[in-house]
Amino acid sequence: GIAWMRDRLSWRDMEAGKGAFTKGATTYDTAADSQAAQGLGVLQVFHDTPTWAATVTKSTARFPHDLRDAYRFCKAMGARFAGRVRAWEPWNEANVESFGGHTAAEMCSFQKAAYLGFRAGDPAAIVGWNAYAGVPTPLHTRTVIANEAWPYFDTYNIHTYDRTDTYAENWAPAREAACGKPLWITESDRGMKYETGYPWYELPRGGEILKGHFMAQSYASSIFAGAARHFHFILGHYTEDWNKVQFGLLRFNFTPRPAYAALAAVGRFLAGARSLGRQRIEPDGHV
Repeated sequence: GIAWMRDRLSWRDMEAGKGAFTKGATTYDTAADSQAAQGLGVLQVFHDTPTWAATVTKSTARFPHDLRDAYRFCKAMGARFAGRVRAWEPWNEANVESFGGHTAAEMCSFQKAAYLGFRAGDPAAIVGWNAYAGVPTPLHTRTVIANEAWPYFDTYNIHTYDRTDTYAENWAPAREAACGKPLWITESDRGMKYETGYPWYELPRGGEILKGHFMAQSYASSIFAGAARHFHFILGHYTEDWNKVQFGLLRFNFTPRPAYAALAAVGRFLAGARSLGRQRIEPDGHV
């Protein structure tokens, strides 16, 4: 029931040296071919700077110092994947330390260079905001508006790992920052702790059921909160060991977890859905 998916590529894999773009087919090309053949809309994201472009900060997790490097890369990728990748997200959670710890102003500058590059390479591309992590804040919104960044994104993208009943209220600053553009939630989940070790990292049965419930709650609540598109994180078996969380909808052997079946049902029952409102059932429920 999925119409769109989010994939990831690496800048350093595609441009090992300045202007030296990989010419042969890569795993990213074959994936894009397969996804497009299945009729999927693909949102592609990258979040690394190759060593040759990290000449000032010396950190491949930071934006390049020379934004012309970002412009040229995005232009090349837009042209290369035109017709196969419909949307781009330049960087992932840039405000988080592990993805560079950038300020909102830095995100605005990078966004402008990336947007102009992608559009130069593929005029039909949808270019989203480089997604912000954490609960949206008024300060971030004020910075986006002060930098007049709204002409440089077609969708305003955020991530959420919060309770579904907080979406509508928490996303108010994001709806304002979107400046009338569609709001896309390009990662959403609630981490469940696994109970078995390597290599399966399985959830307890109660956790599997809660995750299945979450799928319906998350998508419905997101539609109510104003999202135009909602992407769940993540299809494949994926753990974060520092907090002992299993995120994947598929097991280690690619068999589906209950939440995968729930997502398939959501994809069909909510296809084309629009919000009619929300009814609260005290003290904790809502429909």
